Amino acid sequence: TLGVAAWVRGGKILRAPNLPEFKKLEEVVDFQLVNDANCFAFYAAHVTGFSNVFAVTLGTGVGSGIVVNGKLYEGHGLAGEIGHVFAGGNEKCVCGGTGHLEAFFSGWAIKGRFGRELVRDELLNYQGFDVLCREVASTIMILDPECVAFGGRISMMLEEEDFKVGIEKYLMPEFEPEFVVIKDALAIAKGAALLAALGGE
Repeated sequence: TLGVAAWVRGGKILRAPNLPEFKKLEEVVDFQLVNDANCFAFYAAHVTGFSNVFAVTLGTGVGSGIVVNGKLYEGHGLAGEIGHVFAGGNEKCVCGGTGHLEAFFSGWAIKGRFGRELVRDELLNYQGFDVLCREVASTIMILDPECVAFGGRISMMLEEEDFKVGIEKYLMPEFEPEFVVIKDALAIAKGAALLAALGGE
């Protein structure tokens, strides 16, 4: 199993906005392709012990995955693409769309706007973080997960309380997920290995 930052349906890449050259590998290598955020979500459920998890990866882009009753939920293949929901404005996204969440709060968006990565305090005071929290809150109210897990390079600079405070102001009080930051640079690879070993459950 190979976790890849791409939109995968039926084991085939539909699009890979942050990895435009990756699709060529499909023709020469035999492997099972799984969206990287889905691999992370599966790993997050495994290490936290929660059966219903919404997981968000914050790195070059913004990805997310869903685990329901201990099983990876992929819908028709593209479930959990929070990075490309419309969050407002007309910022251009790498996928070609405009106003997507990823255009507000992702590694490429932050680098494009500031010319460098931001440190924790800068991230928390950046308007894009508030946009992220709002969109995650909306998803929480749709899925009602037991746990919201964050991973990826940007998430690992933040703490559970940072996400909790930022997101809860947009949540109805009845929604009380556990917020977890998984500070493991190999989480996606470990999730891919678990998916290969356990078959998605």
